[in-house]
Amino acid sequence: LSEAGMPWATVVDNGVIPRRYDTLPDVERPRAYHLVPAGISKAAAIAADRVHRGLAADECAVIGDALSDFECRTEVGRTFIVCNALEKDPQLADLVAATPGVEVTERDHGEGFADVVAALLADRG
Repeated sequence: LSEAGMPWATVVDNGVIPRRYDTLPDVERPRAYHLVPAGISKAAAIAADRVHRGLAADECAVIGDALSDFECRTEVGRTFIVCNALEKDPQLADLVAATPGVEVTERDHGEGFADVVAALLADRG
């Protein structure tokens, strides 16, 4: 983008789109990308919010289903990926498998999210 005269922009991979498109018959796993201002990311937002709230990384967690969520792991104490994300995105599955400490839910979608929230609340005592 810089070479094209847009140094202010960056592209963020938000993962596989869980459907096929008739207009893209040769694309087996279409992905969603976001064009955003450089320096803007979910991880940067978490870092700014932690500072604003006076929280340490180990007081925070992230739950997600995309590469951009996985990348937030540097800003939090615990990282959870919902299991259905690994089924739809082999690239994310490989990264999660190679990264110690990333937790994968046993259930998918909203139920996996609910399980993480329940576990985090239980950990607080």
